Amino acid sequence: MNHAALSPASQPCRIRSVLIRQATVRDLPELIRLRWDACDGQSAEDDYYDEFAHQFSAFLADKFDDRNWGLIVADVGEQLVGTVYLQKILRLPRPKGEPNSQALVSGLHVDHTYRGQDLRRDLLENAAVWARQADVSLLLVNASEATASVFHRFGFAATDGYLQLTLEDV
Repeated sequence: MNHAALSPASQPCRIRSVLIRQATVRDLPELIRLRWDACDGQSAEDDYYDEFAHQFSAFLADKFDDRNWGLIVADVGEQLVGTVYLQKILRLPRPKGEPNSQALVSGLHVDHTYRGQDLRRDLLENAAVWARQADVSLLLVNASEATASVFHRFGFAATDGYLQLTLEDV
C-alpha cells in the first residue's frame, strides 16, 4: 500500500478556496495522514504506519455517525489540510434545566504548509457551531504550552487544568 504523503511542497501555500465541513468516512485516509503528521510520525513508509492506520481507522469507524462526536476538516481541493475533533461529554442533568453539557476539543491540526492563514481559527469557529447545535455550552481542551496560544486567541481561558470556552462568550 502506498502511503506517500499528499502534502504540498514544504513552501507555504496560499489557499484559494477552503471548505470547512464535517468529515465523512471517505475522508479516512486523509484523516489518518493528518493525524500521523500531527503526531510527528516519521515517513508514511514507516513500518508502524500500517498498524497506526488500522488503529486509527478502528477508533474512528463509528464516530462519523455518532451525534456525540464532531469531526471537522478543512478541505482544499479534496485534500484535507486541517482537523479538529470534538467529543460531547454526557453529564448528569442539573436542576431547572441549566445547561451542563461540555465537549472536549482535541486534534486541532493544520498542515504546516497551510499555517498562517487562520485555518485553526476557522476550524475552531466551526467547532463552536457544531457544539451549539449539539446543545454544548462549554468547550474544554487540554492544550500543550506550544498550542495554548491558539486557544487563548480564540477566547479560551485557563481553569482547573484545562482551557475552557463558554459558548455564550463567542
